[in-house]
This record gives sequence, structure tokens and C-alpha cells, in this order.
Amino acid sequence: MRSRALLSAVIAVFSICAAPGRAASLGDAVARDYPYLESLFRPLGTSESLMHTLLVLFAAEGGSATPRVLCDLVGQTPANMTRILAAIEALGYITRKVDTEDRRRQQVRITARGRSFMQTAVPQLAAPIKRVTSSFSRAELSQLGAMLSQIAAAFDDGERELRAGKRVENARLRTPKR
Repeated sequence: MRSRALLSAVIAVFSICAAPGRAASLGDAVARDYPYLESLFRPLGTSESLMHTLLVLFAAEGGSATPRVLCDLVGQTPANMTRILAAIEALGYITRKVDTEDRRRQQVRITARGRSFMQTAVPQLAAPIKRVTSSFSRAELSQLGAMLSQIAAAFDDGERELRAGKRVENARLRTPKR
């Protein structure tokens, strides 16, 4: 599960760093600045926002989350997340059901078909990351790995807080336990 969380962290880093001050999301940055990455999403029949949502569900404990949690982790508005979830559901990659504990909420769960898709897609998305980091030294890769572990740990903390009913505005990075 940690490797999936790290891949999600890498995508989040691209989202934040790809085009500072210009791109609202990884999708904007990919479409404008990284046609190579966009060319990887297109053959998969998906987009950045759908892929990012699926990555979060694929890495999530139990493969499920609420739309609110997904909005916060993927950086989408509730209206956009509704559209994204409808598109992913139409592909058969997720199901949405009323939460048994709180009928006002939905639980979104990745399906077996969605997991199978992700097992095919993740290696294709990892290729550009390997390409980008191929010139890094072992020390640089180690440092990057440590920073991505911190980001993944912050995502884990944020997800726990969201599941506990807290709205997360800013995640604090922490050093992961080894």
C-alpha cells in the first residue's frame, strides 16, 4: 500500500510544483506544459482528475472513501468530484453506496475492475517518473524518497483526520517512523 501512496504523493508533487502560480491542478499543468504525461493518460481513456481520484481510492485503506475526503485529497470542488465520480462509475471502476452509519453520506469504493485497471495503469504512469529521475544520484534519490515518504505520511495523517470528521486545511509534514 505504501508504494501506491507514494505514487499518489508523486502526482500531488507534480500538481504543486509543475507550474507554480499557473496551474490549478496537475491536469492543467500536464495539458499545458507536459504533453508527454498527457499522452500517457489519453491511451488509458482517462484524465488527470479521474486518475488522481482512482489513485487515492486504490491506495486508501479498504479501497474506499467519502466524496468529501476525495475532494480534499484530490483538490476538487464537490461539484467537480460529483462529475468525476459519475464518469468513473460509468466505466465500472467504482461503486457509490449510501453510508450505513450516516445515510447523508456516500461511500465510494473501487471495484475489482477498477483495481485491475489501476494495476495496468500505475506502471505506465510510473514510467515518466523513472524517466525524470534517471539522472539523479543515489543520494538524490534517497533524499527524494525521504521527502515523498513525508508527504505520504502527511496524506495518511490527513486521511485519518478527515475520517474522524475534521476538515484538513494544511497538512503538516512529519518524519515517518522507520
